[in-house]
Amino acid sequence: MSHNFGERRFDYLVCSGIFTQKLSVTGKDMRSYLEEFISKINRLATRGFVFNTMSSHVNFRRRNLLYVDPAELLGYLLKHVSRLVRIDHTLPRYEYACYVYKR
Repeated sequence: MSHNFGERRFDYLVCSGIFTQKLSVTGKDMRSYLEEFISKINRLATRGFVFNTMSSHVNFRRRNLLYVDPAELLGYLLKHVSRLVRIDHTLPRYEYACYVYKR
């Protein structure tokens, strides 16, 4: 998050495994971090980006993991980032991927 890319931009960004563990950070703080991160990669990507996270639709929960409701995240992405969003909730281990495209 703190790296300064200057004027560099990228066609696509792929972020995997960044939003699965929250360790001792609160869920609210991780949600703020997730939104801040999305904002940053949205500025850096010219064509789109993808990231994954853990689904809130699970049959167990661990205190150190971050669970994000896919419907809530979809709403956030549509409202604040792009209308061109695809959620793939078919990943193993209760994860899902968010694909965000730009025109």
